[in-house]
Amino acid sequence: MAAKLKALDIFKLLPGTNCRQCGEPSCLAFAVKLVGRDAEIGKCSPLFSEKLEAKRAVLFELLEAAGYEVTAPSREPPAH
Repeated sequence: MAAKLKALDIFKLLPGTNCRQCGEPSCLAFAVKLVGRDAEIGKCSPLFSEKLEAKRAVLFELLEAAGYEVTAPSREPPAH
């Protein structure tokens, strides 16, 4: 049985920048969409920065354990 995923668990592992690059007004809104399977983690470009590698790994493990398909964005975000 897959683990029950909660939006707050996802939110805690997102960048928290509310940058809207995913198309949602906030990281919390994006987390809610992820739980409902209405968004893909690859839409969160800031999550794929090198400095968030550890959080990303934990988040991917949570998503995969809950039965979600995890895909990275099709291209790397620009380096800052």
